[in-house]
Order: sequence, then structure tokens, then C-alpha cells
Amino acid sequence: MSRYLLLLTIFFSSNIWSYPDITIINDNKDYLLVEENALPIIDVNLTINTGSRDDDKIIGLTAFSFALLQEQVLKNEKIINSFEAIGAEYSSSVNKETSEINIRFISSENNIKTVSRLLNSMLKHQYITDNSIDDLKEKFVKSINDREKKPGSVLSYRGDQIFFGDSRYRNPIRGYIEDIEKIKLKDVTNKLNSVIKIGKISINLVGNIDQRKASHFIADILFDIPLINNNSDFTYQHG
Repeated sequence: MSRYLLLLTIFFSSNIWSYPDITIINDNKDYLLVEENALPIIDVNLTINTGSRDDDKIIGLTAFSFALLQEQVLKNEKIINSFEAIGAEYSSSVNKETSEINIRFISSENNIKTVSRLLNSMLKHQYITDNSIDDLKEKFVKSINDREKKPGSVLSYRGDQIFFGDSRYRNPIRGYIEDIEKIKLKDVTNKLNSVIKIGKISINLVGNIDQRKASHFIADILFDIPLINNNSDFTYQHG
């Protein structure tokens, strides 16, 4: 798994990030912390080692599946709306090689518990429905149609088709309309089951949280998430 640290920039005093003290959580380089208490803010980055290059027969399936995570409904509220209810800023993206989730929120005991709980539920992806898939299909089809109207977007993905030839990098991240329209719930479930595993996920924290709380925060996010290359029921837990 790629061992890199994405340092999310918090825009305050000028030289605060000159030489950040990077802490490895639980002796695992997939989980990194930069503790900084100047502002009561925590930035969370989850990077999953899969991207659009890993689309198999359905081009755009990875991007579509990850976009569905935030659309799940818990206690009559979409997860994305639950983040917004505590003032958290949420974003996600899928690239050619990786997929990312980024969250910024005010550091408090309640917010830390809420964010870890929501992320854990999101990653388990147990609340994706046929209705949410149909709703997202409309948005994806619209974005693909819009893409075809923009010269820069057309130039970019057509250039990839030429440059990358028959490789896995040749297709646009959001795929094509004919692929998106045929996506079924089982396709999304199989995709997420195959990639959301401990060993494929790195978590980086920057901000007002100490090492002990960071360790518990990560453990709560990954609770009951299966291990890569392990068919047993063992999952990440903290003591």
C-alpha cells in the first residue's frame, strides 16, 4: 500500500507547518497524525488504494460506488447531511489510482464520536438501496452529458484514450452513460466489499487531537471492517 502522507492545509499562522512532527499510530504507517493545537480543528483524510483503473467490466463503477457512500440514510437522515449538521465539511474524490474521503470539523468529544461513527457506518455500506442508485444515476448521466459539452473535458479524456491505449488508465473516471445505466445494487456491493478492507485504507489526521484519542478515533472508524487477505472474522479493534 502506498505510504504517503497527505497534509491537509489549515490556513493559519505562516510557518506552522515548516517541520511538522509526524506520529505513527499503533506502529502502523497507514495511520499518521500531525498534532497541532493552534486551532480547534481536525482534518481527516482516508485514502483507499483503489481507483478508476480498477474498474473491470463496468467503466465508472468505482466512482459511482464511492459517491453512494455519503448518500446512505441513517436514522432518517443522509450521512452527508449528518456531517453538515455538526458543521463538518465533507468531500470525496476518485482518481485513477486512489479514492479519498476528506473531512474537516471542530474538535470536540461529541464531534469526534459522531464523525467516527458516521465514517464507520459509511464504510460498511449496509444502507445503499436501489432508490439511492437510481437517484445517483440521474446525477452521473447529467455530469457525463455536461462533460461532453466542455472542450477541456473532452480533450482530457480523449487524450487519455490515445495516450494510454488499451491500458486500465484510458477511460474517464466517471465512465460512460451506457455503463452507468446498467449498474445494479449487487455491482456496487461487490465493488465496495472488494476494496474497503484494512490494509487498503490509510488514515491521516492533522489538528487538535492527541495520540491516544487519535488511536481510538481510528479504531472506531475501522471497527468491524474486514482485513485484506484474511477470510476470518477478525477486525480492527482497540483495547
